[in-house]
Amino acid sequence: MARLVSSWRLAQVNPDEHLLKSQFGVGTKGGTEPIIHAMNDAVDVAEDGVLKIDFKNAFNTLSRKCIHDAIAKDTPLLLGIFKFFYSCDSPLLAVDPTGAQFGLQSKTGGKQGDPLMPFYFSLAIKPLIQELADRFARDTTVVGPDGQVRTYRLIWAYLDDINLALKEGVSPEEVLDFLDSEAIRSKFGLCVNRDKCVFIPHHQLLHLGTDVLGSWVGGRAATGTVRGRAELTKSAARRLEERIGFLDELPRHHAVHLLRMCWFPSMSHLIRTLDIGRGSSKGLTRFDNLVESVLVQWLADDSIDKDLFKVIMQLPVRLGGLGLQRQSGNLRFVASGSSAAFARGYLASRGTPLSPRFDAHHKRTIDTVGHLIWEDGEALWSLENGRWSSPHLQRLAMTAIHEKEWEEMFDRLKDDKHTLFRFLEGGGAAARAWLQCTPSDPSCTLTDNEVRFALRSMFLSPNLSTRPESAKCRCGRPWHPTHFLTCDWESRARTSRHTTVRMALSRFIRKAGGVAKEEQRVGLRFNVDGSPADIIADIVTSADTTRVLLDVGITAAAVTSRHIARGPWPTEAEVVAAVDQDEVEALVADTSKPAWKNRLHPSRLVRQQSKFRELVLRKSLEKVVANMCSEKINHYKAGHLTVVPFVLTAQGYLSKYATEFVDTLSTSYSSSVADQQWFRSSLLGRISVLLIRSACRMCIRQAEFAAQT
Repeated sequence: MARLVSSWRLAQVNPDEHLLKSQFGVGTKGGTEPIIHAMNDAVDVAEDGVLKIDFKNAFNTLSRKCIHDAIAKDTPLLLGIFKFFYSCDSPLLAVDPTGAQFGLQSKTGGKQGDPLMPFYFSLAIKPLIQELADRFARDTTVVGPDGQVRTYRLIWAYLDDINLALKEGVSPEEVLDFLDSEAIRSKFGLCVNRDKCVFIPHHQLLHLGTDVLGSWVGGRAATGTVRGRAELTKSAARRLEERIGFLDELPRHHAVHLLRMCWFPSMSHLIRTLDIGRGSSKGLTRFDNLVESVLVQWLADDSIDKDLFKVIMQLPVRLGGLGLQRQSGNLRFVASGSSAAFARGYLASRGTPLSPRFDAHHKRTIDTVGHLIWEDGEALWSLENGRWSSPHLQRLAMTAIHEKEWEEMFDRLKDDKHTLFRFLEGGGAAARAWLQCTPSDPSCTLTDNEVRFALRSMFLSPNLSTRPESAKCRCGRPWHPTHFLTCDWESRARTSRHTTVRMALSRFIRKAGGVAKEEQRVGLRFNVDGSPADIIADIVTSADTTRVLLDVGITAAAVTSRHIARGPWPTEAEVVAAVDQDEVEALVADTSKPAWKNRLHPSRLVRQQSKFRELVLRKSLEKVVANMCSEKINHYKAGHLTVVPFVLTAQGYLSKYATEFVDTLSTSYSSSVADQQWFRSSLLGRISVLLIRSACRMCIRQAEFAAQT
């Protein structure tokens, strides 16, 4: 509750209005990226070197009186909540050298986990940062794009990590003596850690560089630059290699979640803040190979096509992939260019003057990204009032690359009906939702066998199920890897699958505040022979006092679409016409923005590729689910009733009716966008888990029967 209240109070404060422009980490965008890029830009002018300043246990030793005085002066709005939480000693959890935990009563610093503490800390040390800048920081003068001359003091602070470019005649010892003086220690309660403070002379900064905030600054000489970058990427690969062994001790679902959400992103910061156009590829390649080796071990299936494996591994979840992009591929160029573009705009918006060299570097990165996404670099190079006009450059570029990879996958598989439909279904909303569902309780956790089955299905394994000796199954139908989903011998399993999905949907309707009654008689219809028959709705709920009938249907695309998979597929002319129509509709809907065409130009390629995929799905999977939706609508229409057909495929592709119902239910759950996203993710994750469990059981039964015969 204390954290919730503190977070609510913090939301009422704008840190930019109270902190220095040289202070980052509270209310600033991009984490440490702007600091690293700004320091790289200042390497040439930091002629007297850079001092990296570190304090001992800064957050726990900062004087509470100092915090109180700073709050009373700058943000009296927070004074009441500060007094409420810090008017008495606070408990502090500590660990001794043996690893044993014990408690202490703290009279200084902040409480552990207090959301307001980073702001309190930055506000309290603002006078110290200002005094360091006035007394010791080097000044630099830069002519901005508007022709105005700006002066900036070269000091950068990320919470308690302070980096200071010394001005002429100032020695590192002089700065440390100042910080270690009785006046500073008594006022702020901070103790400088001389052992961890590092001074980097200009020649070393220029030729070799130094590590800063988990990345690398400086090092223009070829050997030094490559050495610094390579060491950081290699160390990240070594850390992953040391950790990988622990994955075998975890349940497989937890291991997948840990790898995707925690360990894999550890390289993201490096590739965004390092200029890694050359060098450092060995560490990145090693990192990628480690991730691939783990997946290969989990799959334990040599029949999977290696080229398909690499593409599906990199594709985002929304396109039917695993979302583990190769760090040594195009991602490193796009990430580095996007970070430089973002930092350039963000630093400029904060009034930080940047050198012409930064603009030249920025321009090169944009040209590289433009080449990767098949766009003219000039179209992406645009500054508006000192701000970067396309803040989502990385997402735009990677979306274009992934859409292109998806299109190439489609071209490769379009003559293989069953494999193609498995791939198309993989992009369904509930197909890969289990990957983003935290395995926090048994209802949303898969067993090791189920995870292996889900991964093999994702990577389109031809041996997903055991092939019988004949070309046909015991039910008389032709065999294919996902035949078990529609086999006549699995009718009981399909009924059970339908029931579990219906029950899960009912639970989430109730969680959203609605009423859900299952298996209700809602009407009467007459058969062809004139005999009456009851109409039973799977779920009866309500929306705005109106009764809503819900009928769950699960179909199998690979069998019910024998001829659809062969085309005709959308032509380039159809795609261009569809995109042009969207642009016309956008113009009609938003006449207040006459420059819409120029604003959307960099993303036109992405929209064409996305439109191609949309048209492919419209000509294939959407026809499949639409057939079952029509059947259910007509069934209820015979009884003069209206129904919402919640239809999806056995591998998780949702019909438009099902998608609209999930969206409506999420909106009913909460007005908060974050809560709506969590609810939607939880619902789809639960359905995804149920579909995988059911499919895995069917597959095992098919294998057992094949072994007996």
